[in-house]
Formats: sequence, C-alpha cells, structure tokens
Amino acid sequence: MRAVFPFPDDGRKPGLGYTVLAPVSDRGTPFDECWIEVWPQAEPVAAHLRSTLISDGDAQTRPQLSQLNSRLGQSFPGERLFVERITEFAAPIAGLAGVVIGFAMVRMRRLELASARHSGVTPATQTLILLGEALVPALVSVLVTAATVMLVTGLPGTLDPAALRGLSARVCLTLVPALLLGVITGALTTREKHLFRYFKART
Repeated sequence: MRAVFPFPDDGRKPGLGYTVLAPVSDRGTPFDECWIEVWPQAEPVAAHLRSTLISDGDAQTRPQLSQLNSRLGQSFPGERLFVERITEFAAPIAGLAGVVIGFAMVRMRRLELASARHSGVTPATQTLILLGEALVPALVSVLVTAATVMLVTGLPGTLDPAALRGLSARVCLTLVPALLLGVITGALTTREKHLFRYFKART
C-alpha cells in the first residue's frame, strides 16, 4: 500500500471513497475519465479536456464535463482570497515603517540640526532641506521598484500581474508620504534650546 487518501462527504463524486487506485502508464490505452486540476480557474479548461477525447461518441456515450466536487469550487473566490492575503497589511506597515525611518533619519542628526539653527538657519528652511534630502532617494527607490515589478510581472506564467502591480503601487504611494511625514515630525521635535543636551548625549 502506497498511501491512503481521505475522501470526506463534502460534495465529491460518490463511489470513490472505497476505490483502490493503481498507477499505470498510458501507452495509448483509452480511459473512461480524464481529470484535470486547475488553479486558478481558467476558461480554456473545457477545450483542453476535449482535446483528450478519441471521439465524441454517439448520443448515449457522449462525454460529459463536470466537476469532481459538485458543491465546492463552483466559483473562483479570487477577490476574497486576495483581500484576505497575508500582504493585506503591506500598505499600512509600509506607512508605519516610512514614518519611523523618516523620524529616525532626522533624529540621528539632531545635534547637527540644532547647531545649524543656533548658527541662524530657520526651522522652515531646515525642514525644506531635510524634505529634499529624503525625497530624492525615496523617488529613486520608487522608480527602481516600479521597474523591477514591471519586469518581474511581465515574465511568462505570472499570475494576475495587474494585482501585483497595484499592490506595489499602493505600498509606494503609502511609503513616500509617510517618510516625509516622519521627516517633518523629526524636524519639529528637534529644538535649538536642546543643543547642549544633544551634545552631552552624543555617542
């Protein structure tokens, strides 16, 4: 005995629960049934199955196309599965990561920034400079990511490339504004009056 397969009563074709299966080579031998497993469902399935027929037979033996399970798999729940996917929270996580990264980028330079303000640089000017410094690499990263996604999703066999591109776009559109928000927050929380505190806390 090679294996025992479960056969629950969930709408599957009856009569197979106590069937013994023996693998054989075809060698041109005709079979009564041809099974095919397709995921996700595709329209040309029926045409592919009919290509296995030797002949259409007469009115009594005309082949029938049906599902192995008549209750499950009536429709492809692709939209529901996509909504419940593990990457559902990719955009919110990217937003949170952007805020944290932007804030950390500024706070790591708090001594330098406070010193510049002490020398006469206004907070508004400094914030604009910081936004420009963060925006340029962020846009470059978005362009590189977009090019990579377009290249990967253009490969043959990629399932639902439009959905993958949409997910990548949402992540990028969330990450960049969140990064800038983190930079602004870091700039607003950096004070000139804390210059000596930053100096003492330097590493």
